[in-house]
Amino acid sequence: MQMSLQNGRIHLSDGVPLRFQGARGVSIECTEGRLWLTVEGEFDDFHLTQGERLCIPNEGLVLVEGSPMGTIRLSREMSSASRWRQAVSQPLRDMGWSMMMVVSAFLRLLAGLAGYGEYLVAGRGRVLSRFEGNPP
Repeated sequence: MQMSLQNGRIHLSDGVPLRFQGARGVSIECTEGRLWLTVEGEFDDFHLTQGERLCIPNEGLVLVEGSPMGTIRLSREMSSASRWRQAVSQPLRDMGWSMMMVVSAFLRLLAGLAGYGEYLVAGRGRVLSRFEGNPP
């Protein structure tokens, strides 16, 4: 068996099985040749050709072998809860934080404008405070 970790592919030959245990949710894709897979608890064996994929359904023993030669790529399938969290929940949470920041900035702006209300004058009709009055 030859493993190439640079591109994530594993080259398998006939008579040299690759063994997995506890790999539920791992996806095995045949990228070249033909593969023969035996999965514990499954009634039949699986034969994959180039471009076909199998998601390991349980935590049992899995044997993968080239038939006669094959190359596999392994990847982890995301659960539906993980996909939901990534695609929906996290963006909603981000939007919630963004809205809180907008409201906070708006309230600070209003407080700042209220503090400078006496300096904001439009036209000559400004009423002077008792400290600004011009004595006659």
